[in-house]
Parts: sequence; structure tokens; C-alpha cells
Amino acid sequence: MHIRYERDVKLQGVERIKTTVWGGELEGQSISFQVLELLNHVFLGALRDAESDLRPGKGNRLGQLLRKVVAGDDDKRSILEHVKQANRKIIQESPVIKTGEIINGNLKEIEKRRLKQNVQIGLMPPDFNKIADSLQTLLVTGKKSLKLQFDESEWKYLTTKYHVKECPIENLNGKVLINLTDVSSELVGQDFYNVLLEHANFTFDLHQNGLGYNNIIYIATVLGDLIERKNIESYTYNALLIEEPEAHLHPQLQDLLFNFFTNRLQNGTDDSPIQLFITSHSPTLTSKAQIDNIMVFHEDRLGNVAVTSLSNCPLNNDEKADLKRYLDVTKSQLFFSKAVILVEGISEALLLPVLAQRLGCPLDENAVEIVNIDGVAFEPFIKLFNANEKDNRIDIPCIVVTDDDRCTDDNDDDTNEEKGSEINGVKLTGDDLKLKKADIKTVMEKFRIGIPSDRATKVKGCESKFVTVSTAFKTFEYELAKASNNNIDVIMKVLAVMQPKNHTWILKKIKEKVLSEEEAAILIWLAVRKEKGIFAQKLAVKMEEVDEKGAAKYKFIIPTYLQEVFKKACPMQIEGVEDIPC
Repeated sequence: MHIRYERDVKLQGVERIKTTVWGGELEGQSISFQVLELLNHVFLGALRDAESDLRPGKGNRLGQLLRKVVAGDDDKRSILEHVKQANRKIIQESPVIKTGEIINGNLKEIEKRRLKQNVQIGLMPPDFNKIADSLQTLLVTGKKSLKLQFDESEWKYLTTKYHVKECPIENLNGKVLINLTDVSSELVGQDFYNVLLEHANFTFDLHQNGLGYNNIIYIATVLGDLIERKNIESYTYNALLIEEPEAHLHPQLQDLLFNFFTNRLQNGTDDSPIQLFITSHSPTLTSKAQIDNIMVFHEDRLGNVAVTSLSNCPLNNDEKADLKRYLDVTKSQLFFSKAVILVEGISEALLLPVLAQRLGCPLDENAVEIVNIDGVAFEPFIKLFNANEKDNRIDIPCIVVTDDDRCTDDNDDDTNEEKGSEINGVKLTGDDLKLKKADIKTVMEKFRIGIPSDRATKVKGCESKFVTVSTAFKTFEYELAKASNNNIDVIMKVLAVMQPKNHTWILKKIKEKVLSEEEAAILIWLAVRKEKGIFAQKLAVKMEEVDEKGAAKYKFIIPTYLQEVFKKACPMQIEGVEDIPC
């Protein structure tokens, strides 16, 4: 079956949506009503009212499910017989009889001898469909109370009705208290014991329940109805479409709901009884989904609505598996952003938002998501954004921020460089990496003639007109320090807290003016390179300090390569900005 939607513009600019439906390969071929009947779907909108749809009434969801569960006429007759028995008992109750007598007496006065109508009070004549529609969902607390409480009048009524002569009770403030452990069916009779057991299981109505839990009950009922229909009519196609299934659910319940869908629907295989469609803004649900099952609706670079099926992105099976492992709840937020910045570690993840704020383009206000890869495995993420075919990529800006790690061939990070490396004759020795033993001018010269690591070169090779790769000269921390003396002043305040002795040693050299900015930056890098996370966290706090007027307390120059990153991530916000000292 094919459905085409198109905009139809009439005279005077009147617009409408034109829908064309046909079956088979040839357009214009009609679909019979009998075929359409085989296509069944249920749509649960974002503003669904679970309580209302489960409330007793004609066509309610619970009644629809019961009709499919009932196996045949014998089951229907059994249910009807219970209602008939209840009806017979109800009409024998003296208040019910008296109510009928009052009405009949008034009728006799009104109608005199001409009209001789009589009424009888009781339930409606039992009808299975009406019974099904009258059922309601009651919530059981899940706990059985061993201590029951009755009003004195209720207790007297029950014990009289069931002829209970002996039962251990306790009277307290006009209430009758009874402990089930002290009672047996032999002592009070089976009928009365059953009444006590009913009181022990507490239930309450849906309107007393939370919206999220009612949402789950509703989904469970509808899903059960669809699956039972598939069991009855195996040749039908059944689909469940849910907008925002995460509504009113905390993340743990969202996890459980998604796991239920996966297990109940057999992981979306061809053997699944129904096909499930979900629209969601929940990174919790997105992180649980298989890569090939995700379709991203987004606004592309031209401002048009675009849809990308991740199954079309140029990822092999291993890369899809890697991406699935990486996509936790935080990283999955990239699917809801206007631009993505991929970073390799916690330092960049903590500091980039602060630096962007200083530049006047707050990332949160621009819907820019920073994704911490927590390593250097950028390729699977990059392939979501850099396919040549537009339908095979998420068409939003993607910028990779990484270190070039020159003078090292270690592909993890520069904290393991003590083992030394040899690239183009440039070797960092063990002493080169020790703060107080390093010959800073030698290290600076090695930086100058060294080349980026193989890993950085490989990532740089992924750059395209859709993905930008921006590398720091050596490392992020080194770039921050060498950008200006102002930056060094702020960083030294952080180092004073982190490493007081190293701070004093470096500060003495700075005051003696024996260091250039680049040399001071190398010493700072050597001091913090094994404590990058702590350093970034404390520097972020320091940069957010304000004076009595609310202005930034410390000046800080953003490295040029990061300014370019923010310009690409927030092009409309800071377009035309050349160099912004903050």
C-alpha cells in the first residue's frame, strides 16, 4: 500500500494537503475494503487520557480486551450466570423491595385504574457486551494487610449477616480491629473468612494513581488487545503507534517499559505479533534502541525538516555495535540538538560550555550538544554526519575537538608518554615529561618540529564539508595556557589550590622572567597532565566567578582554534566575530 501526501495550492493562495492512496505497483489501483480491514492500528497520542479510556463505558479498552480473551459461548454464559445470581439476591433485599413498593404506590395514585404499570427494581437484564464495558481497572497495593479495621456499624452488619458468633477482636476509638492470624475459616465460616480476605487486599481507583503509572496500565491493555487480535486473526497486520511513551515516567520506569516492548515484541523481528512505532524526546529511550531502528527528525542546514534513518548511515556492523555501547543517556542527547561537538575527554566537556559562554554563544541556548567520547574512537560518531548523500547523514554541524598529541605515538592519551616515542627523530624522554627535570627549551623545540600522532592524523582524515576536525597544538590544556598571560594568571590560581608546591616553583620562574608564554604553558601542561579532570573542574569554577557588578572577575583569552569551533557550532550567534578577548 502506498500513501502520498502533497501540498495542493489553489487559487487565491488557499492550501491543503492532498492524499493519494493506492495498492500494488501501479498508481491508481484501488484497495478493497476487505484488504483495509486487515490493516489494524492503534494510535496513542501525546495528550492521551489513560484514565478516561480505561473508565467503564461503551467501547473502553478493557472491554475490548475481554471480548478477545473470552474463548466462546460457555465462557460468556458463565460470566452472565454470576450477574443473574447477583440480580436475584439484590431484588430480594428489603430496601430494594421497599423502593419498588414506593414507586408502584405512586404509580397507582397517578394512573388510577386505566393504566396499571408496575416496576421491579434490579440490575439491567444481563448482556455480555454491557458487562464487558462496565468493568474497570482497580489497582491492588500488592500488600496483604494482616490487621483489618472496621467501623462498629459495619462490623455488626457483617457478623449478623454471616451469623458469626465468635471472633477475636479489639475495640479502639469506635473501631473494630481484627488480626487475620487469629482467625480461621473453621472459626468464622468460609463465607465470612472470604469477606475478611477481600478487605485484606486494598485496591484503589485509577484517578487516585499517578499519570505515569496509568500510562503504563493503558499501554499494557492496548498492547494486550492487539496481540490477542493477532492470535485470533493471524493474517492481519497490527501496529501500535505511541507518541511520547515516556510521559510522566522517571528514567528507571522508561527503561523497564522499553525492555518490556523489546521482550514482548520479540525484538522487532518478523515474528513479532505487532509493529511498534514510537516518537520520543527521551534520550533514555533512544539509548536503549537498536541503531538501525532509530530515525532522526531534524532541521537541516537549510532550515528544512529532514529525516535520517541511522540504518542508512555508512556504518558497518562493528561500528554500529560500538556506537550502541557508547550511546548512553547523555550521549544520546546528540539526536535532539542543532549542532554537535565531539570531544575526547572530561576536560573539554567541562570547560567548553564555560568558554562558549564567555564568547557570547551559550551552548544550551543554541541547542549545541557536547558529547564526551571518553577516548579517541570518534569514527562511529563522525559517520552519522559526513555521508555525501543527504538522506544518509544527520545534516547538522558536527565539530570534533581533539589533541594532535604531537611527539607521541601513543593512541590513547599523553599521560603514558613516559615510555618514550620516536617520530621523525623527535623523542620525548622520561625527563622531558617530569616537571622539575625537563629542559623546557628542548621540549618546546621538539613540539615545533614534531608532527601530530597517527591517531590525530586519522581523525583529521575524516574531515569533510559536513564535519570539521579541530585539533589542539599538543593538548587542550597547553593551548589554554599559551593563549595569553591572562590565562596563565587564572590557571596559576587554580594550580595554587591543586598543587601548592608546584605552583610556588613555577610562579618563581615566571616572576624571574626566565620563561616565555609558551615555556610557562609547557610547565603548566606538565603539572596538570595527569589531573586533567580536576584541573578542568576547578578552572571552570574560577572562570565563572564574578565581581560586585556581575561581570567576569578574570580575563581569559579563548584559543583561536576554539573560537572557530564555536563559530561553526553557533553560526547565527557570532557570525562575523574575528577575535574576542573575554
